[in-house]
Amino acid sequence: MTSRTLAGVAGGYGCAVLMTILLAKTVPADRAQALSAGMMSSFVVWVTVMIWAFAARTAFVAWLGVAIFAAVMAGLLGLAFAA
Repeated sequence: MTSRTLAGVAGGYGCAVLMTILLAKTVPADRAQALSAGMMSSFVVWVTVMIWAFAARTAFVAWLGVAIFAAVMAGLLGLAFAA
């Protein structure tokens, strides 16, 4: 139970931060509007990851899902900064 909670809270926060930065970088709008869109969507991502952590069959699958999502977001963020 502790592992799932940690995956939901800490992993969800990390995924939300990555998504916020990605949207702030890639949304074709004013900088303040892009950051605002990223911040608002971060809550959706965080809650979704929390739900995923407790809906997964095992704690390992929960962590695996969080890690895959974070890796995809980090890869997209790397591509966004490289462009």
